[in-house]
Amino acid sequence: MKYMKHIYKVRAKLLIMMSAVLLLTACSNDTDRLSDEEGVLQIAAYTKDMATPSWPAATRAISIPSDYSQYTGSASIGVFLTPTTTEMTLIYYEDSVWHSMAKVSTGTQYYIYGYMPAYATCQISQNVNFENGAVLTFNNIPSVMSEDFSVITGIMQLESDSTGIPIEEGTLKSGTFSYTGKGNGRNFVTLMFDHLYGALSISLKVDLDYNSLRTIKLKELKLRNRVEDTPAKSHTNVTVTLTKTEGTNPISNIVFTPTGDDVGDISFFQSATGEELVTNYKTFTGHFMPEGITTFVLTSVYDVYDKKGNLIRKDCTANNTLEISKLFDRQDMTKRGWKYNVNMTIMPTFLYMLSEPDLNNPTVAVN
Repeated sequence: MKYMKHIYKVRAKLLIMMSAVLLLTACSNDTDRLSDEEGVLQIAAYTKDMATPSWPAATRAISIPSDYSQYTGSASIGVFLTPTTTEMTLIYYEDSVWHSMAKVSTGTQYYIYGYMPAYATCQISQNVNFENGAVLTFNNIPSVMSEDFSVITGIMQLESDSTGIPIEEGTLKSGTFSYTGKGNGRNFVTLMFDHLYGALSISLKVDLDYNSLRTIKLKELKLRNRVEDTPAKSHTNVTVTLTKTEGTNPISNIVFTPTGDDVGDISFFQSATGEELVTNYKTFTGHFMPEGITTFVLTSVYDVYDKKGNLIRKDCTANNTLEISKLFDRQDMTKRGWKYNVNMTIMPTFLYMLSEPDLNNPTVAVN
C-alpha cells in the first residue's frame, strides 16, 4: 500500500436536508372510517434550484439554508406525531413514491420528530414538554451502516390553495417542529435532517495499464474501525436531545455509548455478481459511529477476470489501514456530520516486472 502526500479535503458539517414535501392525510376524530384517499403520505423532492416537484405547484419560493442540499435517497423514515402519540409511524419508499399511514386530525396541534432509517430502534420522550423539544433514544444501532443515520432537525408546514395544491413559499428553518392538522388532502410539510454518524466515501478505479489486461469486479467492501489500538464496538446506543430553537441547530446534546462485542468487518457494500470497476472512479459510501474513531481498516473483496471474460481469481481481498491523522488535515479522530473522501486504485505494485500469474492478485493503493 502506498500513500501520496496529498491530503483529501474534508467537508465540514456536511448536512442533508429532506428537501421534499410531505402530505399528511387528515382525518376526523372518527378514525375508524377512512376514505380511499386517506392514509397516504407523499413526498416530492425539489432540485437545488427549486424546480417543479412531482405535483404541480402554485408557488416555488422556499428559502433553503445554504449548508443543506436535496435528499435523493430512499431510506425509510420514522416519525412521531407528538403529543398525540409516541408510537413511531413509518414512511417508506416504494415504486418511486413515498408512502405512509400517518394521519392527523383537523385543528389538532402536533410536534413532529423523527429519524431515518426507520428500522433503528427508537423511543421518544419530552424535553420538558414536546413543544420545547424531545429526547430520542436509539438502542443497539450497528456501528457501521450502509444508510445515513439522521434525525429530523426542523419542519415547515405549507398551506395549500383552493384546489389543494401546496403553496411552496417561506423560509425553511431548523429547530421548528410545530404542525397543525388541516382538512383532508391539505396537509403538507417539509422535513430537514442532520447526520448522527460520519461517512466514509471510497472512490475506486483500476489502473489504466492494468485495466487493459484484467477486468476487476468489486463484490464487497467491509469496514472495521479502531479507537487508537482498541477495536470499536459492534453497536452503540445513541441519545439525542432536541431543543426548539427556530433558526439554529436544535441538537443540544448527543451521547454515544458503545455496546456489544468488538467490531469485526461489517459490510457497507455487497454485490453477488460484482460491480465492474473501470479507469474512472466509482464511489461507495458507508456510515459509521464517529465517536473517537482514529483508524479505518477497509477490506475490499473482488474477482479478477481476463479480457476474454474468464474468471482468473475469485474473492481476492485487499486490506488497507487508513489513519485519520495521516490522511486528513488537522484531524486525529473522526467527527459527526463529516464525510471522509478517499481515492484508491487497483493495480499491481510493479506492472511491467510481474509475471503473468502475478497480475491476478493486484493490490489496492491509496492515492
